[in-house]
Amino acid sequence: MGKVLVVYDSASGNTAKMAGLVAEGAEGLLGVEVRLRKVEEATPEDVLWCDGLISSALSAADFIPPIRSNTNTSPSRWLCAPITFS
Repeated sequence: MGKVLVVYDSASGNTAKMAGLVAEGAEGLLGVEVRLRKVEEATPEDVLWCDGLISSALSAADFIPPIRSNTNTSPSRWLCAPITFS
């Protein structure tokens, strides 16, 4: 069983729609569990939970700082998570 986190940021709603479709496709795979989160809603626990991460961000620098600022956790807590970019 795999766990996939889909993280996105969307100003107009277009990226949100695309992220939803990506999450829906991943959920269609046998044994895959998916969490879909806006970047400002994602937590370090979401990142630690997942086996793979799909992001609309250009790099980890685009989405990790908002996650950290929303949770007030130390950087060592969220930097240790395994992340796979697609």
